[in-house]
Amino acid sequence: MLIRTEGIVLKTFEYGDADLIATYFTKDHGVLKGFVKGARKFKSRFGSSVEPLTHANLSFLGKENTQLPKVTRSDILNSFQTLREDLATLLAIASVINLLIHLLQEKEPNSRKYDLFLAALKTLEQAENRDVVCLVFRIKFLWMAGYGPRVAECGCCGTRFKGSFGLFYPSYGSLLCRACASKYAQQTATRLGSAAIKFFGQAKSLRFGHILTLRPETATLIEVQNVLNLHISHLTGKKP
Repeated sequence: MLIRTEGIVLKTFEYGDADLIATYFTKDHGVLKGFVKGARKFKSRFGSSVEPLTHANLSFLGKENTQLPKVTRSDILNSFQTLREDLATLLAIASVINLLIHLLQEKEPNSRKYDLFLAALKTLEQAENRDVVCLVFRIKFLWMAGYGPRVAECGCCGTRFKGSFGLFYPSYGSLLCRACASKYAQQTATRLGSAAIKFFGQAKSLRFGHILTLRPETATLIEVQNVLNLHISHLTGKKP
């Protein structure tokens, strides 16, 4: 069975002396793992096309329903090399890749989420503050996947948020008003200021091109990141 699609390398794993097992996020088949024979040889025909974040036209060959088809073609469309050259950017993108791997089912088509990830990578190449783009992607992806944190209103009674800050409860995936928190919440909450709450709304609604115009304060970004990390940790059962 031959599969032709485009995809982005999420991660690779060394296998044997010269081979790789690569995990791709593909446009037509979701997350796919492929066996890349001879990829680590000096004169490999795959070259840099199996580097993490590389966007390529791909061909997979294997029996129907095989768990590890062989990658027979990998032609680079976008290398995204500049993103791999900066350690801070790689660390930020690692949190994005972990989210994708934990919340996407293998071989389940997700073309909208794929397009979102590709748009995020293209925007990252242009961005001065790449942390902002990575945060925005995680927020957009969570909402698209149906796991978005609820920060505009109380997760129990639906009362709209008012005031200078709210309290986010990871076990509820939501802000809770004081009345509901006193009745239902036994867990520790995390402070989320009004500027951070506004950022969540902007990240959800704005296109990536407009995201580049945002200039949030560092304290706001820290609050957003803390809440996201707690929310994702509760969803996946693992620390980001």
